[in-house]
Amino acid sequence: MQGEELLETLVAATGLPACGADRELLRVIKEADLDPSIVTLDRLREILANYLQDVLLNSVLEEPAPQATSRSACD
Repeated sequence: MQGEELLETLVAATGLPACGADRELLRVIKEADLDPSIVTLDRLREILANYLQDVLLNSVLEEPAPQATSRSACD
């Protein structure tokens, strides 16, 4: 499995709003200078591992985030 089929499967598996998860996933893939239409599972694992490390590091270094509102991520 690769490309669009892989991305659709991953987004569906997150349980997050599809429009937000899809946009973030595409952004991360493009930042890695990859073509989303042909990205492989192995390469996506590497990209997402780096992304998770960055997110965790930033959350430790930043001040606590404000409380989330009830607005949809798709608005």
